[in-house]
Amino acid sequence: MTYAADWRVTLGNSADFTKVVIVSLIVLAFMQYRYGFETVVISSVVTTTMICFLGFIQVLGVELPSGIQLFSSFNEYHGRFEGPIGDANFFAVILVFNIPLALAQFLRSDKLYKVFCWGAAAALLLFGLLLTQSRGGILALCVALGILFFQLSRRQKLAAIVGFGIFLTSVSTFLGAEAFERLFTLVRLAETAQIDQSAEGRLASFQVAWKIFITHPWGGVGSGNFNIHYQDVALQSGLIFRGEGRSAHSLYLEVLAETGLVGLFLFLSILIVAALGIIGAYRFARAQGEDRLAMQIAAFGAGLSGYMAGMALLHDAFPRFLWIMIVLSVEAERIMRLRLASDKKAQRHLGKLRLTHELRTGLGRRSTG
Repeated sequence: MTYAADWRVTLGNSADFTKVVIVSLIVLAFMQYRYGFETVVISSVVTTTMICFLGFIQVLGVELPSGIQLFSSFNEYHGRFEGPIGDANFFAVILVFNIPLALAQFLRSDKLYKVFCWGAAAALLLFGLLLTQSRGGILALCVALGILFFQLSRRQKLAAIVGFGIFLTSVSTFLGAEAFERLFTLVRLAETAQIDQSAEGRLASFQVAWKIFITHPWGGVGSGNFNIHYQDVALQSGLIFRGEGRSAHSLYLEVLAETGLVGLFLFLSILIVAALGIIGAYRFARAQGEDRLAMQIAAFGAGLSGYMAGMALLHDAFPRFLWIMIVLSVEAERIMRLRLASDKKAQRHLGKLRLTHELRTGLGRRSTG
């Protein structure tokens, strides 16, 4: 804070991070509840599904009251779906996190009404993602679904491919080709290597972040100070300039530029520990024969992987969601061990009650005889 160009921004970021830590610990404390993990997962999916449903209604031409419309807004200039946070790209990666969770619930449903409800939820989330027209979101979804795909059986893989094809066909017929025009630029970029203004601005931010890192390699320029340095570095380098401080548009480059190699090492270490927590929880659940719970953990890991892949193209503007998921990931194995241990304890207690009841019933019959 003392060496940053604007130490007040860094101090404010530190205070905000403290609040995020407190909220994350409260969520972690909720894991003492027996079905805490499932409750968090289902709550996240249901909330985002309802937001996408409101967006779907608006696409049908239904005008929502202004108070409700705030939860599922469309940008008035380019028409992209922004949800309640006012940014289509950030909302897209949140949807990417939730889509594998909804698909896992759908694939493990054992009753017809659950199949219908979770299938509809997955379809609405995918529909909402397409409405955001986020190219980074589509790439992040490919990462998330690719990880989840390897956890499926051969029959489930075939069903997933067929279902996804039917969904895309239906949506393209419903929305028309113009809705996919922005997404098609990914193909044109790969074929012609030509970039649009949005991509050019991101590349400029990446170059500025790298130049800042080279100048301040170990400690960076201070948390939150990238925007302050952007204009000067961009002008010196002859890069795109819009008269305002721009963000790094990459979480990893943002961490590297603002906190240097030390900060990046710590951040990546946390992500590695989180990944190990999810892998440990998944293996433990499988070893205990809890295939349903293992699928949910795999979907959680796939969603978080997709989210982190999307953050390669986005800065850390909404850290609370990220750190809650990371805290749960770090403690995932411990949560599963406590959860399954309590389940076994409850089963043993129930077995003792049944045995006591049977003995009493047997003694009662003998005395009556």
